[in-house]
Amino acid sequence: MSDRPVPAGRDDLLGPRIPIFLTPRAAAVAAGAAFVPALVPAPAWAVLTAALLAVAGLAIADVLTGTDPLALAVTRAIPEVGVVGRTDEVGLSVTNPTGRRLVIGVHDASAPSLERSPRRHHEVVLPPHGTRSLQSVITPTRRGRRAVGPLTVRVAGPLGVAGRQRTWARPGTVKVHPNLPGRRAALASLRNAQRQPVGSRTTRLRGHGTTFDSLREYHPDDPYRQINWLATARVGSPITTVFTEERNQQVVILLDSSRVCAGSVGGVPRVEWSIDAAVALADVAARFNDHVGVATFDDHLRSYVAPRPGRRQAARVLDAIFDVEPSLRAPAYRSAFASLLARHRRRSLLVLLTDLVDDAAMAPLIQALPVLLGRHLVTVAAVRDGDVERQARALPDQPEQVYAKTAAAAVLEARQASARRLRRLGAHVVDEPPTRLAAALAEDYIAIKRAGSL
Repeated sequence: MSDRPVPAGRDDLLGPRIPIFLTPRAAAVAAGAAFVPALVPAPAWAVLTAALLAVAGLAIADVLTGTDPLALAVTRAIPEVGVVGRTDEVGLSVTNPTGRRLVIGVHDASAPSLERSPRRHHEVVLPPHGTRSLQSVITPTRRGRRAVGPLTVRVAGPLGVAGRQRTWARPGTVKVHPNLPGRRAALASLRNAQRQPVGSRTTRLRGHGTTFDSLREYHPDDPYRQINWLATARVGSPITTVFTEERNQQVVILLDSSRVCAGSVGGVPRVEWSIDAAVALADVAARFNDHVGVATFDDHLRSYVAPRPGRRQAARVLDAIFDVEPSLRAPAYRSAFASLLARHRRRSLLVLLTDLVDDAAMAPLIQALPVLLGRHLVTVAAVRDGDVERQARALPDQPEQVYAKTAAAAVLEARQASARRLRRLGAHVVDEPPTRLAAALAEDYIAIKRAGSL
């Protein structure tokens, strides 16, 4: 949580110097004044004018004798980090340093996607020299950095007809992380895989190893310099030192943020499911001590994090793709892949998170993919839309449902045809529903590790 006190200065004040407001009581007084002409034997316009002037006079008196919000001390406490769908508390503390009983209202503006409740605090009573804590909750619905502020405080005058209002900029930010259900599923796949020995590939080197492995009897084809003379002297026969070299593999995740991934699946943007799967895969690969990196692209390479080892790398991957939003630009696979090839000479596993669409839209990827496959192992992963599958399997009973079923079946056939073309080129293809994508990617990665394909 971060506490942000509102100072008594004017540096971040917004709006006019002395803004005022009218309370509901002013409207009630004005409405009552409308009945005065029926009770007083005088011209209606004169009585009504006098009544309205009286209301205006009461309002002016309230403003002049009321307490300026600048006198109050307001502190905001907001969570620095939120999670989509998780409810967190936001606190406001207001202190009244005066000897008066005050009635105030507070509005701390928040981004709509934070779903803050309540959004305003009305008619809060502050005792003399007292403090009140005002609580609200946020339940974010979208990933990203979400703004909080400006902060507006109203103080009603002694008569309750009008009052003073002040607004401070006081910007705050809640960093809303995506809810990562795929990470749990991927870790479950990892636990299942750990029942069998899967891990870093090792290569025995003869003559120039880097890490001691064992001693064994000398073989005629062993390099002379690998003879361990101390062990040979003790045993009385030639003994060779065996070395191993640990080769941690590289995994680079390519996140497509072009218009191909701008659609939604299950009411959630495709890119959100891709981020979920990317972070889950990075976490699993890091647990195998592999070097994990990430790149994002649309019509060019947008961001890049070089592969690094360590359990903290999954968090770095999330930070790198945290602000990714799908654009309406066409994907430039060839230029993005060329940028990666310039950075990665060593054979790596490249995981492309994109979508499988019709032949025309897939043509640029099909043309560019052989450039990667010549040096690297490639997995193409996509989110399959369950609603489209259900529509394709439905039994229509109305003409419009027949058209919908035909269209859904055509979409599925196009996805399957694209997947077949990618596999013929030599790429792995993972096309799964959103809740299965992360686990399926983890299983594909573990199968590659077990097979030693890298």
